Amino acid sequence: MKVLERGKILNIQGNKCVIIASLGDTTADLPQGNDMAGVKRHSANRGYQTCNVTKESLTSNDLDLHLISRYHHLSDKQFKEISEASTITERKAIASEFGLQLYPPLLDQLKRERHLQSPQDVYHLTAGKAPRLFKITIEALSPKGKSEFIRNWKYFEYPKTWRKLPNPISHIDSFMMSDCLELTMMIPFILNRFLRNTHFKNSELALFQRRTGVTRSDLAIKLWLKCWVVMAKMMAMVFKDSFTKEEYSELRECLCNERVLLSQVLFFKL
Repeated sequence: MKVLERGKILNIQGNKCVIIASLGDTTADLPQGNDMAGVKRHSANRGYQTCNVTKESLTSNDLDLHLISRYHHLSDKQFKEISEASTITERKAIASEFGLQLYPPLLDQLKRERHLQSPQDVYHLTAGKAPRLFKITIEALSPKGKSEFIRNWKYFEYPKTWRKLPNPISHIDSFMMSDCLELTMMIPFILNRFLRNTHFKNSELALFQRRTGVTRSDLAIKLWLKCWVVMAKMMAMVFKDSFTKEEYSELRECLCNERVLLSQVLFFKL
């Protein structure tokens, strides 16, 4: 690849041609995607490939992405500062502060922009939200609510092309990403059939109402259901084969609504 970056003369059908090639985007599952960008793995305080947001700021609505984004030239300076530290302890402390690994990734030997050309793994990030929201939802249900969920789950009308999934309450940790996407499509319909305030633990419902500022329990139930509806809509849109300009605007609005809603639900226990 380094040879091709400089240009190489090749004989193509009797004609000498200069061929120049370079690295495009590199994608991988977490945490390998972070490794390729030189960023600490996603469990770190600043474990994001494209920005420096900290864990405690994940749900902030006033983040300036231009200000906190990772930029190649700034990361170069930070890697240099890490390498010039006199002790390994000092290097680790600086690396932890910047959210970077101790050494630049191997792909930095090629011409590339490490952050822009190592995009986040959208598939896992998107599908990974479903089991987390599901676990929080199930934990908030009372024994009666769980029984009602299982009863409605058993008799749910599956699309003919889908295989029947096992009980998600007992098997959610074994679900594949594709299972989680299907689960997200079904949950709004299932919850809408039975969910009432009596199906929640009193303490969980009260905590959710305090967090969201909703005073009536029936409205809190509708808000919880709305979270699942918005997530299902977002997942249906984000994996479309193509987008019109209007659909991009709709997706942006949907992602914004999901971020606001899920910041109230996914993190209300923190």
